[in-house]
Amino acid sequence: MNPDGEPMLGRRGLYRQTGGHTESQEEKQKAELAMLWVLNQSDGGHDLLSIARRSGLPFRIIEQAAARLREKGLLADSSSSANSRFE
Repeated sequence: MNPDGEPMLGRRGLYRQTGGHTESQEEKQKAELAMLWVLNQSDGGHDLLSIARRSGLPFRIIEQAAARLREKGLLADSSSSANSRFE
């Protein structure tokens, strides 16, 4: 994990390509918005439920966004990042 700088979502395949506006594009847009909310609020003081409430997005979408960010190494569980500080 690199906590410094912009996470470069496009390079990691997490940002959609520009194009037409379809229903599936709307879902992708919500997923991207959820990723941005998770990245912005992931400071160790907010859990996924509080992020969902604050964003107004369904918890399911926030949870999926967090899972994708973890898969790409952009997010870690707060317990594991706290432990790594003391190693």
